[in-house]
Amino acid sequence: MYYQIDENGFYLGIKSENNEGMEFYTDITPTGMFNRHKFDGTEWIEGEPLPIEVPQVITRRQFKIALAVLGKNENDILNGINQLPEPTKTIALISYTEAGTFERNNPELIFVGKTFLQMTDEQIDEIFIIGNQY
Repeated sequence: MYYQIDENGFYLGIKSENNEGMEFYTDITPTGMFNRHKFDGTEWIEGEPLPIEVPQVITRRQFKIALAVLGKNENDILNGINQLPEPTKTIALISYTEAGTFERNNPELIFVGKTFLQMTDEQIDEIFIIGNQY
């Protein structure tokens, strides 16, 4: 297995061979999904996307970058937190502003994401997938 780089030095993916000598090429799409292709001896044939594992923890920096990449406004998150009743509001605000890391299965994160940002579980997963790339 080896990394495939284009003529300009950009990363294209990982190229490998199976036991029969068949070549496989795996590349990363903009959303972090992997696509698998195989070489039939003449041309590359596009395959099915490979599932990507959702990171369970990312850093604060990674989280904020992912929000920016996805066009999410931090003020929307803070406004959502400010609508919560006390003491939940204060706990959520401290958790958001002081956290060094963010956990995918954190109940407050899920609640704010779904309630105030109208995000699905898949969209929340995407924050962690994208964040993990930075």
